[in-house]
Amino acid sequence: MSTEQPQTKPWHENFPAPKCTPTPISAADFKSTYLDDPTKLAGRDYLLVDVRRTDYLDHAVPTSINIPAQSFYPTRLTWVKAFKEVPVVAFYCGSSNGRGPRVAGWFGDAVEEVKEREGGEGVRCESFVLSGGVKGWVKEFGEEGAMKVVNA
Repeated sequence: MSTEQPQTKPWHENFPAPKCTPTPISAADFKSTYLDDPTKLAGRDYLLVDVRRTDYLDHAVPTSINIPAQSFYPTRLTWVKAFKEVPVVAFYCGSSNGRGPRVAGWFGDAVEEVKEREGGEGVRCESFVLSGGVKGWVKEFGEEGAMKVVNA
């Protein structure tokens, strides 16, 4: 009797590769430009999206929301319409080497698709990726500079 499991392809291979290359932004630049500026508000001036799912543990970047990468592609146009007036939408994962840049690319592609469909009216967001992800954030600012994630 064989104990070999059938090979399954990675989840992201079920979707097209992004065409857009998101603009990288460092943790230090993001913090000084957005979080340290009292005139900037999350959800109005910027949005930070954590795309981790099963590894959404321990820490997250302050003010971030969690939208798992695995469910992002099918809902990408909805997210663009929801965030279309937020000028900076930055994505990250654990280290921003896979899911973060991929989702940021899909978001950038969807922004262009919505602009084409609607003639660019009212869509002013741009896609970024937080360099280093949450690991880079914690390395830069320490655990006290991150939000504690409490899992039930």
